[in-house]
Amino acid sequence: MAGHTNEKPPSRFTVFATVTFYLVAAIAMVMANKWVLNKTDVPLFFLFTQLVIAVVLFAGLHVSGFLFRMPEKPMDMALLKGLAPMVILGVVNLNLNNFTLKYVDASFYQVARGLVLPFTVVLSSMMLHHRPSLLIMVAICIVTGGFLLGVAMDLSPGGMTTTTPIGVICGVLSSVTTALQAVVIKQALGVVGGNAMDLSWYNNVLCAFIMVPCIVLAGEVPNVMRLFNEGGPALSTFIYGSAIT
Repeated sequence: MAGHTNEKPPSRFTVFATVTFYLVAAIAMVMANKWVLNKTDVPLFFLFTQLVIAVVLFAGLHVSGFLFRMPEKPMDMALLKGLAPMVILGVVNLNLNNFTLKYVDASFYQVARGLVLPFTVVLSSMMLHHRPSLLIMVAICIVTGGFLLGVAMDLSPGGMTTTTPIGVICGVLSSVTTALQAVVIKQALGVVGGNAMDLSWYNNVLCAFIMVPCIVLAGEVPNVMRLFNEGGPALSTFIYGSAIT
């Protein structure tokens, strides 16, 4: 019958390996980001550097002809207009992620962003008209309860001293923007013909351009100059952290 394919579902080992790789990579990135944010005072420039590295890696894939070829479609106004919501949300979300990590302990980071699932389900229901099942609603209640319990325990007098209310607020806002991104990305895929690699390329390039004026407006340029002029452990941490992430 039409619509049916002979493709076999991924094996349990493939699923396990993929999830394990994602978890290890996510933990490594959180720890590396926290390390850099603790040792330096250039969070926006750090994010800009990560975006530039991503662009360079994409360019390397293009040159090698492996997995990615730069899209032939030029960045005209129609394309920029179609991708603008995703790019703007991406910049805001990435910065909120970094500021969340800066003001909370690394072990509390995922708790601070624990409302991603509830917000994603709610926004998908509102914007994409996806009705959640009963099991999903139960999962949302459990996740929300865990978030509230974790925040209450961590901000209590006996909790971790490195977690602050501003970190929790950034975490909640980060959850909102992450959930919005999940919805907006689905719409942005249509702009690039459903090609996820092209979408990621455009997103990294455009986010990097937007970060430049953000760094200037935030008054971070003197901190960047000081980082490179003084060198030492801070610069080494910045370089290693950027390479890891």
